[in-house]
Amino acid sequence: MLKRFIKEYFDPEFDIRVQAFNLLGFVGVVAGLVSALTSALYESNLLQVVLNLMASTIGFFMLRFAKKTGLYRICFLITVILIFIIIFPILFFIGGGYLGGMPLFFIFAFIFTSLMLEGKIRVVFIIFEFIIYIACFFGYYLFADSFIIHVSIFDIMNPILTRLIVSSSLLLVVIQQYMRIYNNQRKRLAEFDRLKTEFLGIMSHELKTPLTIMSGYAQISQKFLSGVPEMENVENYVKLIASEADRLALMVGQLLDVTRIEEGRMAMHTKPSSIMEIVQDTVSTYSSVFGKNNNKLSMAGIPDLPFVLCDGHRVAQVLVNLISNAARHTADGTITITAEEQESPEFGVRSSAPNKNTSGFVRVAIADTGEGIAPERLSTIFDRFKSGADGKTPPGRESGTGLGLYICRFIVEAHGGTIGIESAPGVGTMVWFTIPIA
Repeated sequence: MLKRFIKEYFDPEFDIRVQAFNLLGFVGVVAGLVSALTSALYESNLLQVVLNLMASTIGFFMLRFAKKTGLYRICFLITVILIFIIIFPILFFIGGGYLGGMPLFFIFAFIFTSLMLEGKIRVVFIIFEFIIYIACFFGYYLFADSFIIHVSIFDIMNPILTRLIVSSSLLLVVIQQYMRIYNNQRKRLAEFDRLKTEFLGIMSHELKTPLTIMSGYAQISQKFLSGVPEMENVENYVKLIASEADRLALMVGQLLDVTRIEEGRMAMHTKPSSIMEIVQDTVSTYSSVFGKNNNKLSMAGIPDLPFVLCDGHRVAQVLVNLISNAARHTADGTITITAEEQESPEFGVRSSAPNKNTSGFVRVAIADTGEGIAPERLSTIFDRFKSGADGKTPPGRESGTGLGLYICRFIVEAHGGTIGIESAPGVGTMVWFTIPIA
């Protein structure tokens, strides 16, 4: 019977408000019965006994009615109006006012209303209850002589203690029930998140192989067609296919990297490396992606720099993301890559290096003359699924995944460096990052 009762009223598949209503409803029924019993035994107040029994009866029939019809929202409102707004104030005056136990039930009413109702209706009824209950306190204070029923300390303390024990015990059950519901939902969300991550990982792996094949054969075809005049148009088409395949491969790689980050599987394999070689190799390998929109790519002023301690593949990934972002948001402009040595990981700070294991940092910056980013978007630009765009991609503009800068920040910070951005609409953008010197 107990299992059937729990299944009928507290099935985990029920909406959380339905479960809470059923639980709080039974709390109210039991509390009303206990209060009626104590009133009958100690207070000798027939009206108070009748009202407590009436509140319990209403609560019980509301539970049954809601269960059979599914009209829980109507039952929420009926419960609040009949019990909390009408019966509770009457019980307050005939039960000793603020010297009795009803203030504890006022708290119960606030909790029930805040949990069950929603939106503007919840706000209206909570304010209405608050006004009514405050008016009850002031009314009892001003006309206390007309309502005093208890004549002994025992008569005053008994309902307070009884209702304190009932309310606190049953509200503890409510809290435990809500914690159980919360924990169950948290576990389900964690499972959904795991399935989502697993799905992204599988799809990224499955997409990466055909994209690599497409890009490889497109590049081979481009070499065969190069220099053949009558095949010039075909060569351009094949070049476009190779470029788009590379771009899709980058996007798939970003999805795969996000799954690695969320699962804690993105490790950095660091060794002393030349930042100049990493930049040059990256630009050479991804020239088809960077060379769009008639932009000029410049590596002006990169001096001979000391080796940095990094995972060359991951630093190259940061460069690819940053340069491709610059190329996507710049047309007929210039993209400039610079690198310099500095003592602090923070841009513009020349204090002693905070990391004792490094003698300084190399700062790499990618600046463009593109459209720039609105100031209000800079604070969240390194978050997942955020970008400098306003969410609307103009016609002919390539859209990104919103993951590139999030991955860049993770990689740079995993190396012990920092990443930052400066931008002005219509002027351009500069993104910089630091890597520790070996």
